[in-house]
Amino acid sequence: TTTFKNYWDGPLVDVVITETLHEGFTTTQSSISPAPASFVENPDGSTTIVFTLTEALPGDTHFTYIAYTSAPSDTVGWALVSTAEADYVDSFWPTEYHPAGLPRHVVRNQLKVNSLMAARLVGDRDIELDVIYPLPADGYYFDLALTLENKEETGADNVVITDVVALLSPIVDVDDQRIVPSVITDSWGISDTDSLSETLWAMNEVFFYETPVPIYPLPTYIDSAAAITNGTFYTLTAWDSGPQLVYTYTGNFTTTPGLTNSVTIPPEYAAYITVTAEGDILLPALQLVWDFGNLPAYDYLEPATRYGLFSHELFSRTVSFASDPVSPSLVLNGSGGSIYTNLGGHPIPYHEYLSHGIVHIPESPEPSVVAYRDVWSRTHEMELRTVFYDVVPFPPPEFHAVVNTTFEMMADRDGDGRGETRVLDFPSREGADLTFYLKSWSNFDPAMPPLEKDETLIAQGMFRGRGFQLQPMYGDWWNSWSSPELQGVADATILTDVVTVPAYDYLYFQQYLESQQREAIYISATLGAYPDFHREGVMKIDDGARFVYHQKAAGPSRYEVYDGHVQAVFGLSSDARVHKAVAPVLVATYDDQVYHLMHIEDPWDPRCTGWDPFIKSYGFGDTAATVYVGGRHGTELLWPRVGAGGETQIRLEIRNNQDSITLTNLAITPTAPAGITVTARPTVETEAVEPLFFDFPFLHQTEVPDGWRTVWYY
Repeated sequence: TTTFKNYWDGPLVDVVITETLHEGFTTTQSSISPAPASFVENPDGSTTIVFTLTEALPGDTHFTYIAYTSAPSDTVGWALVSTAEADYVDSFWPTEYHPAGLPRHVVRNQLKVNSLMAARLVGDRDIELDVIYPLPADGYYFDLALTLENKEETGADNVVITDVVALLSPIVDVDDQRIVPSVITDSWGISDTDSLSETLWAMNEVFFYETPVPIYPLPTYIDSAAAITNGTFYTLTAWDSGPQLVYTYTGNFTTTPGLTNSVTIPPEYAAYITVTAEGDILLPALQLVWDFGNLPAYDYLEPATRYGLFSHELFSRTVSFASDPVSPSLVLNGSGGSIYTNLGGHPIPYHEYLSHGIVHIPESPEPSVVAYRDVWSRTHEMELRTVFYDVVPFPPPEFHAVVNTTFEMMADRDGDGRGETRVLDFPSREGADLTFYLKSWSNFDPAMPPLEKDETLIAQGMFRGRGFQLQPMYGDWWNSWSSPELQGVADATILTDVVTVPAYDYLYFQQYLESQQREAIYISATLGAYPDFHREGVMKIDDGARFVYHQKAAGPSRYEVYDGHVQAVFGLSSDARVHKAVAPVLVATYDDQVYHLMHIEDPWDPRCTGWDPFIKSYGFGDTAATVYVGGRHGTELLWPRVGAGGETQIRLEIRNNQDSITLTNLAITPTAPAGITVTARPTVETEAVEPLFFDFPFLHQTEVPDGWRTVWYY
C-alpha cells in the first residue's frame, strides 16, 4: 500500500503516483486498486504502475496491489520490492511562473524485505530388522526410529509427530501385497487339518525403552492412555478404551469360505477384524503423538523418536511359507509374506525410478506426519511412509548401505579460470570451484547378489541460495559429474534425472553396487555470489545426499533410506570503508581547533554477535569436518551465544572418504579460549543411543572406515 497524504485543508490537484515494482516480483492488474491509468511490464523485469487523480482531498488516499515473488525469485537475502514517487500541483502556492500552483515532487522510502528460507524437515521413520524367517511362535522384537533434520536456516516451531501403528495386520504376499494367502499345510496343531485354508494375522504391540539415562522421548498422547510409561506394552487393551481408530486394507474380500478371495476371521477377534460389504478389511490402529517442540536451523536428531514393537502371530504359532516350509509351523502359500507395522504414504521413496513388487498401501485413519510451523507461522507436513517387515526364507544377516559426502573448495589464484588453491573459507568476491565426493558403501553379506541400478537412487540437492548459488562447472549437470569406477565396473553409475524446483536442482543417480564394495561420484560445481551483490556468512553447499536402496535380504519391496546431513561454508570478503568528517564546521580564522573524525568499518562483516545458527564445514577433498554449536539436547534448546555462566552444545562431525584408509585411534580435543570449558557428553548418555544400523555406529567412534563418519558431542 502506498499512501498519499494531503495535510492541507483543501485539495491538491493533478496528482500522478508512479509506482515501480522491481525485478523478482510480479503483480496482476486485477489486484490493483484503484484501477491504474497505466500498467507496463518492462524488459528489465520491473513493472511500472501509474495512478492519476484530478484532485486529492485532505487526508489519506491509498493505492494498493498484491506483489508476488517470482519462482525462483533468486532472492539475495534482502530484496528491493518497490519504489514510488508523486507529482502534484500545490494550488495553495501560486507563483509568477506557476499561477495555478507550484508543481511538487515527493519520493516515498524504498520498500525492502528480508528473505529467509523456511524450515524444511527431512527424515525417515523405519523398522529394524527388515526381515526374519520364519515368524517364530514366541514373536520377535523390532525397533522403530525416526531420524529428523532441519535442512534450512530458520527453525521449525511447534513440531508435532503423529505415528499410526497397525495393531493387527494380515500376513500378505511378499510379491503382491494385494493377496492374502491362506494356510496350505498345518504341522502345528493336533490335527494336520486344523488350520487349513485359514487366514493368518499378526499382532503388533508397542513399548518404550528403558535406558540408563532418559534418551528417547515418550509420546505426549496415545489413544486412551492416561499415563505413558517405559516397559508397558500398548496393545488392543489400549485400543478398547480409546477412540478405536481403524485402518482400511482395501480389496475385494469375503468371509464366504472356499473362494479365491476368502478370508477367515478368528471368532475371538471378531470385534477387531471386519470385512465390509464392499470387500475391505477394517483393522485396529493406535495413534501415537509427540508434541516435540522446536527444531533449530540445520540441527538433526538420530533419532528424534524411538520405540519398540513386539510382533507375533495372533495365537503365537510359527509361520512359514511354501517356498521353504518349516516344521512344526503353519505354512502359507507363496514365497514369503509382509506384515504391516506402521501406516503412512508410499513405502518406497522415488518408487517411480525403482523396481519393486506390487505394493498395497492401507488407508490410515489419521495421517502419519511430522507437522511444524515455519518462521511465518505457516504449517508444513512431512509424510511418513508405510512400514512393513518381511517374512522371507532364509535371510542372510541383515547389513546396510550408506553414502558419505566430502568436498573441496578451490580458488583461482593464478588467473587461468580454474581453481587450484584449496581454501577453507569461501572468498566471496572471487568465487570458487567446488568438488563434491560422494562415496556409497554396501556392507551387505558377501554371498548376496549386487544392488542393480534400478534398486538404488542417490538424490543430491544443489542449492541456489540467497545471494549465492551452485552452478554446474561444465554447462549443465549432465556434463559436470564423473565416477572413478572404484569397483572396476564400467558405467556402474548413471545420472538418471535432473529435477529443478525453486531453490534447488536435484540430481538423481542410480548405481550398480556389489556387496562389500564402494563406489564414488564426483560432482563439479562453481560457487559464486550473485553479480554486483555482496554476500558473506553461512552458505549451505551440501543439502545432504539421500540414499534409497533395496534391502536385498528382504522381499522385493523393502527399501532402506539413509540421509546425509547439511554442510555449510563461511563466506568472507574484506570490504573496508572510510568515512571522514570535521568538527566544528565553522572555525575562526586564527587560533582555533578542528577535529578530523575518521570511521573505518566493514559494514557487511559477518563476525558479529547476531549470527545464528553456527555451522561451519571444512573440506579437504576426501575428508570433511563440520562444527555445529547450539541445537537441541533432549527437550532443551541451546544457542551458539551464551552469557557468563551459560552453557551450550558443540557437535563435531568427521567424514572419511580416503580410499582404503581407516582412521584409527581417533581423538578429538577441542581447544577453547580462556574462560570456556569444553567437556565431552557423558559416556553413559552416548552409549545409551544405539546406532540406527547396528553395523554403522557413529557416536564417539575412534575408528572411522573409508566411506563413513563419526559424530562427537560436547
